[in-house]
Amino acid sequence: MDPEAKGRLDRIPSFARGMVVKGIEKFAAERNIRIIDEAVVKQSREEMIEKRGAMFPFLKKFIKLLKNKLIFGSVLLPGAINQAP
Repeated sequence: MDPEAKGRLDRIPSFARGMVVKGIEKFAAERNIRIIDEAVVKQSREEMIEKRGAMFPFLKKFIKLLKNKLIFGSVLLPGAINQAP
């Protein structure tokens, strides 16, 4: 695991870190990824949120809003999260 990815994982609360690390390792193994870097951690996180969006509907809405912002360059306004498509 590269140092940036390790730093990102170190910010996760200790009670959840083990589960998160196992999930990222599984994600990497399924894709034959040998080195876990920050990009792999991010991809794993995004996929987990999308797959488990039903458990965290507000996260799914937030991710969709962020993707729209990145794609279309829109500006986030107060209350915009409630108006996400």
